[in-house]
Amino acid sequence: MVANPLKPLKKWINVYTHSIILVFLVANCTALIFFSGLSFQRLGSFWVALLLVMFALTRLLSDEMLKAVQGRGLAADIAGEKLDDVTYSENRGRLNYMSKEGVEYEQRLLTKDEIARFYSEFDEYLQSTFLFVELSVGAVATLQWGYGDLFHDWFHDWIHHTLF
Repeated sequence: MVANPLKPLKKWINVYTHSIILVFLVANCTALIFFSGLSFQRLGSFWVALLLVMFALTRLLSDEMLKAVQGRGLAADIAGEKLDDVTYSENRGRLNYMSKEGVEYEQRLLTKDEIARFYSEFDEYLQSTFLFVELSVGAVATLQWGYGDLFHDWFHDWIHHTLF
């Protein structure tokens, strides 16, 4: 089995999406506890705007990566240089490496079809991961934008009656 060259990007996507969710939760909890209802409500509109930008950039990134793998688009030259190191061609089918112990080994290069398959799997992962974040955060942010002041007032009344 040949290693997927896009696997490190999956780890980056996980870190990025978890960071977005963490920032969302910390900022909302801080605003809910320390700021006014109007500020908490307005924060919801900020999240909706941020999600719209994230949605557009995710689709743009996905589209540009597909174009780059196909040899067209803005990043085609850069992708061509990077993929040339792992792509099979007629005059070379394997790369020689040396392990840390000094033992030589070969690794088979990828075909264009394998790279296309890896990209397709990566794109599905990218879309599904960001879709989950966009839908979950988007639903909460939209409700916060519309009813954040009411929730803020209810929360503070509940805390006041529960603790005092």
